[in-house]
Amino acid sequence: MFKLLKAVSIFVGTVIGAGIFGIPYVINKSGIIPGFFYFLILGGVVLLIHLFFGEVFLRTKESCRLPGLAQKYLGAWGKILVMISVVVGLTGALLAYLILSGDFLKILFSPFSSLSAIQLAMIFWVLMSYLIFRGIKIIASIELLTNIIFFSTSAVVLFFCLSRFNLQNLAAFNLSNAFLPFGVILFSLIGWSAIPEIVDFFKTSPEKKKLKKTMILATAVTVPFYLIFTLAILGVTGGNISQDTLSSLAPFLSPKVIFLAVLAALVTLADSILVLGLYLKNTFVCDLRLAFFIVLDWLQGFYRHHRFCRNGCGRDRRHSYYFDF
Repeated sequence: MFKLLKAVSIFVGTVIGAGIFGIPYVINKSGIIPGFFYFLILGGVVLLIHLFFGEVFLRTKESCRLPGLAQKYLGAWGKILVMISVVVGLTGALLAYLILSGDFLKILFSPFSSLSAIQLAMIFWVLMSYLIFRGIKIIASIELLTNIIFFSTSAVVLFFCLSRFNLQNLAAFNLSNAFLPFGVILFSLIGWSAIPEIVDFFKTSPEKKKLKKTMILATAVTVPFYLIFTLAILGVTGGNISQDTLSSLAPFLSPKVIFLAVLAALVTLADSILVLGLYLKNTFVCDLRLAFFIVLDWLQGFYRHHRFCRNGCGRDRRHSYYFDF
């Protein structure tokens, strides 16, 4: 049960990322009714895609990521096209998340430090890189902790929003912008990069059978949370919503509550960075077999094996590249 909870945390932490900040803005433009419709339809469609994706990984014996699957089922050209898409897309997403993280860290630490946003982002990047190097086991535990922090701080922020909530601030429908939320909501629901990492996290066959349940539970958490978050923000700010959402709350909430909102935003970015970074690293190791990343992976396996042997438990065969290198 505890391992299932960690797996759900990995998936939720991956899905809830920077996309959450754009949802209130686009739904304010289109109206609540189209927004609810998109969450209902796209939530179901994306869940099906995740389930299909998970089934493919469970039925594929080789350890690979999406480019490896493309090579296996589509050939070399499929691998090349998917590899370019994955590497460019994830690298761009990670870069954007790090830039945002630097801005949030600057807000949080400005009373205590004179470091710039870029310097703080670099420190944050080093910390995230170390955790990515440690692998899915440590990341799963961190994701569980950060999910608790994120939902706790979000609950406090939403609670203080209630006193400012005004139902008249919610627009029902705007035909001219009815299609505006489509891309933002679709992006905010996607978490496919977490699926192979969760498959690796589940070691045994009985555990791997819980993958479907993991994705369903994660979707059941994220979609209602997005709706509650959006309704609360729009009920407070109304038409005065900014594209980043957080700056719109400043006139309505106290500095301490805004501090918690920024902390929640930083935590959800960290969650996404950890899983996306791990997926990208494993893509280089499993699908491209790049020497530098294989060496890093080997060192990780050596570290685990060394700790395992110190405990007198024999050889640790949980990390294949340690024994294949």
